[in-house]
Amino acid sequence: MESRQQEGQRYLAKAKEAEAAAANITDFVTRVDWLKIAAAYRILFKHIQHPN
Repeated sequence: MESRQQEGQRYLAKAKEAEAAAANITDFVTRVDWLKIAAAYRILFKHIQHPN
């Protein structure tokens, strides 16, 4: 089982991957979807760091 810190780092890595994918997409709608995914991972990261 991974620690909160490890889980948070995994979420940040996923956010960066989603942002990188967005940067390579020319279709506006798809790019926005990737950026939403990145934002959701960042929200998860913040929740892991400050659960209450």
